[in-house]
Amino acid sequence: MIYIFNAFSFVCSLPATLCKGCGELCGQLNCKMCRDGCQGCGRWFSELMAKPLSTYVILAFLISGFEIFLCYKAYENTECEIDTKKAHGVDFITWVLVQGVFATMNLVFAPYFQCRIWQHLKDELQGGQKIDSDSSAAEDLPVVDGYVTVPKKQVQAAFRHTFLHDFGVLIYFFACIASFIWSCMGLKWMAMAEAAPSADSTAEPNALGLSACKLELAGAGGWAAYCGNALCSVAVMYLFAWYCCECCAKQVKVQKDPRKGFLAGAKSQAFEGNEVE
Repeated sequence: MIYIFNAFSFVCSLPATLCKGCGELCGQLNCKMCRDGCQGCGRWFSELMAKPLSTYVILAFLISGFEIFLCYKAYENTECEIDTKKAHGVDFITWVLVQGVFATMNLVFAPYFQCRIWQHLKDELQGGQKIDSDSSAAEDLPVVDGYVTVPKKQVQAAFRHTFLHDFGVLIYFFACIASFIWSCMGLKWMAMAEAAPSADSTAEPNALGLSACKLELAGAGGWAAYCGNALCSVAVMYLFAWYCCECCAKQVKVQKDPRKGFLAGAKSQAFEGNEVE
């Protein structure tokens, strides 16, 4: 599992490398505005990928963004008519709207979870360079070349603390369960829909004689539900990996920037250009 996480983290770090190279090229062309913009973008990507749960945040943005697009496309389908009696009064458009709300929720709460973990780490660093101060096993963090290296075991402790004590994460946990159930119910309602009789006697039925809702199982609505279920599965996988498996966590290397306090990443990546002039 750790190899999968590392490979995906490497791929997600490529934009930072590209932005840094673009900034160097713009610097050679004496374009200061473009150079600063590319370097700023590179620092943002580098700092994002240096923080805990960075790959989960990237996956959440990709899957949820695609899911929102699919919900938009499914909203245009006026032919799918779910049996509201079997669906407890829910029609197809209502299901699509709620599905879009869950997708938007993931866009908000995935970075929120990461920020809360990072804030917990920064609070402990500013409070004396100790992590998990409630534990009697807390140890002083090593400082090498001006950097504070937080071991992955203590980063995992920060994850556990945030997961167990943060109220916003609690809401996100139950919302993920509700999202998974809502996606499954939507697939079930679409599969149960019957083909409505056509008012036009000359109209030709589709080749398989399926209703518009059953066809939607392979369309935008169905794929929106699949994306919702996929993201919930990814969340469960990351929860298990970070909560139970120490090898899947990673150490965090931070430096105290004179302007912004503790920031994630190595100086050559996240802190380049942040020195006090």
